[in-house]
Amino acid sequence: MDNLLDMLTKAGYEVSSIGSDVLPCTLGLGDQPIGFLMDDLSVRLLPDQEKERARLQPVIAFAAENQGIEQDQGEYKLSQYQNVILTASFDYESCRPVYNIYSEDQNKEWTLLNSSEVKSVATKDFVARSGLVSGEIPAPTLETSRVRQFMNAIKDKGYQFRENREEAQRSYEITDRDGKTVGYIGKNNRVTIISEDSRVKRTLTNAYLDTNPDNVLLPPFFERLKERLKDIGLALKVIFTPKGKHYAIHNERQEIAAVSEQHEVTYTDAATAAQKTRIDALVEELRQEQLEKEQPAATVSQEPEQNYNRTFGMEQAAISPADIQHFAEAVLSDPAMAEALFQTVLSDPEFVSRLNENLAQTQDAATPTNESPSPELNQEAATEKQSVQESPAAQKIKQSFEKEYGYLQTLFGFNQEKYDALKADMTARFGTADPKEFSEMLAQGKFDKSDSLQGKLEISQRIAEMKNNARTQREKTQEKERA
Repeated sequence: MDNLLDMLTKAGYEVSSIGSDVLPCTLGLGDQPIGFLMDDLSVRLLPDQEKERARLQPVIAFAAENQGIEQDQGEYKLSQYQNVILTASFDYESCRPVYNIYSEDQNKEWTLLNSSEVKSVATKDFVARSGLVSGEIPAPTLETSRVRQFMNAIKDKGYQFRENREEAQRSYEITDRDGKTVGYIGKNNRVTIISEDSRVKRTLTNAYLDTNPDNVLLPPFFERLKERLKDIGLALKVIFTPKGKHYAIHNERQEIAAVSEQHEVTYTDAATAAQKTRIDALVEELRQEQLEKEQPAATVSQEPEQNYNRTFGMEQAAISPADIQHFAEAVLSDPAMAEALFQTVLSDPEFVSRLNENLAQTQDAATPTNESPSPELNQEAATEKQSVQESPAAQKIKQSFEKEYGYLQTLFGFNQEKYDALKADMTARFGTADPKEFSEMLAQGKFDKSDSLQGKLEISQRIAEMKNNARTQREKTQEKERA
């Protein structure tokens, strides 16, 4: 959905792929990671970045609603009757859609007649100005082949269709194996999901996205390069920013090359001679393929672009907290799925590093050691605080805590088992997994001698006690189960 990625970058966000495809991807704002855009276009934000949902959702909803619609003079052309035109554009400052009505003269020049942020208001004004008899704008001609592909795709998964002659806006009901309605196809060929079952929603959404002829997110050259790199064990990762796009070729661990939009390749020191040879040959092959396709195209006049509306279930565009909860429950209910998602999310070292830095900065700002001393703070306490900061052992233990706490935050919501295990381990090693309590202990000088033999022995003893307690608890649970 290239229009979505373009809109996100225009809104100031940075989009970075994290797997072997563009989606799922990470979302960033400036130098701060804020969350993830999943392959079903749902958004999962970090706990302290939930405020960004109010800005993100309108962008995603608008992009989904207008996907595939013809653009003219930078706006989506919703309808035209005689010389009156109805368009949709997006105001990034107010983060709202704007619907404009224009008149077109003989020279194809547009004159703005009226604007509204409410589509229904703009539609009525358009109908009145254009002289339409009907109270609604004409529905654009839609391509039915995609709907047919979608129907065939979900039939293979056990879903059925039942014609609906009772409701004016529905053509077919989508039913599961038990005959329960889980969605419908409207008269305008738009698919809407009404099921609350997260598994059903995920299956239907993925089927719809997979049958989307416009789901190519990259320019043709880079889309082909992405697929061909998979065959040789490499991945194309892309970062979309307001300043442009960065196409990087990665091995299993790191970036080995970058490809410019002019298809020029530059390599890092991590690239081997064999990899350079294969990548150079692959890029040259794809260049030739593109030249062969473009050569005859220059002599053939292009057909007018059809005004197709490929909107997908606007009822589903606004992602509610309940949807996020359903998604999380669906993932966490399957350990294999949770592990796969967790590994994918953390496969981008740069994102994890930035996330840890952000969490560490936020944590430092919240701790008493970074606050300016209040007038009531006596000189003795200030001296004690300074001595703690200057203690090499305290500094070392603080860095270790911040690193592990940052990693702990990345586990939250993705892998509860590892989250609990790491939290227990931190409690055993540091005495707590809470940043505020840790800061208080640090200020009290409890870690000044953590590098000493006695300090190491105390830590080892706490870890041993924790493991023994866990083993005892498991044995009791097993005895109860056998009983």
